[in-house]
Amino acid sequence: MKKSHYILKQLLFVILPLSLLNCNKSSGVELTKDASLTSFGFINSEVANSKFTIIPNKLLIQNADSLPMGVNVKSLKAVFAKTDEKARVQVAGVLQKSGKTVNDFSNPLIYTVSDDGGNQKNYTVKVNVEKAIKYNNPVINQDAPDPTIIKAGDGYFYLYSTESIRNLPIFRSKDLVNWKFSGTAFTDGTRPNFEPNAGIWAPDINFINGKYVLYFAMSVWGGEKTCGIGVAISDSPQGPFVTLGNGGKLFRSSEIGVQNSIDPCIIEDNGKKYMFWGSFSGIFATELTDDGLQLKDISQKIQIAGNAYEASYVYKKGDFFYLFASTGTCCEGLNSTYTTVVGRSKNVLGPYVNKNGDNMLDNHHEVVIQANNFFKGPGHNSRIVTDDTGNEWILYHTYQVEGPSGRVVALDRIKWIDGWPTVENGAPSSRAVIPSFNAN
Repeated sequence: MKKSHYILKQLLFVILPLSLLNCNKSSGVELTKDASLTSFGFINSEVANSKFTIIPNKLLIQNADSLPMGVNVKSLKAVFAKTDEKARVQVAGVLQKSGKTVNDFSNPLIYTVSDDGGNQKNYTVKVNVEKAIKYNNPVINQDAPDPTIIKAGDGYFYLYSTESIRNLPIFRSKDLVNWKFSGTAFTDGTRPNFEPNAGIWAPDINFINGKYVLYFAMSVWGGEKTCGIGVAISDSPQGPFVTLGNGGKLFRSSEIGVQNSIDPCIIEDNGKKYMFWGSFSGIFATELTDDGLQLKDISQKIQIAGNAYEASYVYKKGDFFYLFASTGTCCEGLNSTYTTVVGRSKNVLGPYVNKNGDNMLDNHHEVVIQANNFFKGPGHNSRIVTDDTGNEWILYHTYQVEGPSGRVVALDRIKWIDGWPTVENGAPSSRAVIPSFNAN
């Protein structure tokens, strides 16, 4: 090969790549042949934690969990990333700057991504907002086991719980969702004392003859034979409640012949008042006097359900009485197996049966609320409350998996399927539409 030919060939190897490189740089061929968005979100504080997903095959960007109702979506700043930083992003011909350009997302917007190579994609961005106001469970995020509830004449709901706060805590709310601590049912001076060194457990609040009547258990762990049930009254739902003698005692386990006599609940039918009670030694019932302050006859009791249950509550709906109860272990944190169950009867005193007609005396029932990945041990429900639209609501205690703080209080709407109660997905909700109560 001649020397001149060799030199020419080497120059071609050097010059051609340089010329191609310069061409690429000027024409934008460096850009990928797929002008795409790789991430999308917002820097606004009220939206920043919402996750927006890009669905490539649909060119759709949206949030899986809707934003709370009331969030202002009319002036949001989108922050996004692209496959190539030189690609242009436009909305209606207006160049978009990540984290800086403000847009109104009340309706879907088209984000156009394009490059100098002629590649272009049109993404539809939808910001989903809830169409109703929602609440998060738990509604009381502190230890407040065994809730009982009443709506008082002042328009407030009052919730009482087992004595996680000395002298039995009271919470107050207008809407079943927003609760505030309101004091205690007793003072050290009015505190019942028929069971020495005992806690006040599992209250049940009622309004009888113009008085607020609070039933409760007094017990210590392991005190199944000496524990018992008492009663106190007050002119106000906020107390203080006072006992009427015997340290507030109605009866002890040993006196009525039912071991572990705790968890009272009052139901009235045809002018007669009955107390249901019991804990894993059978659910029993006995009749009370008209004022609800005494037993008519301590020797007269009837067993209603078997030894798998505690925390009974009776609710009348249509032609049936529904006996709610809890089964499993109540108090082992995230290992608790507590489950809310139910049977029904056409007679207040039973027999209560499941869907197959099997008797609760033989420990047969239907499940109402069971654990899920977010809440464990849901049970010991309150009375059912009906809101102004006719929806029925149930409060109960449960353990929250994330950041457990004792037995917190959750709220769910009761749904009826073929005459049987359940809640959405058969387990505690994390977020749901709030009850409807007119302001008063």
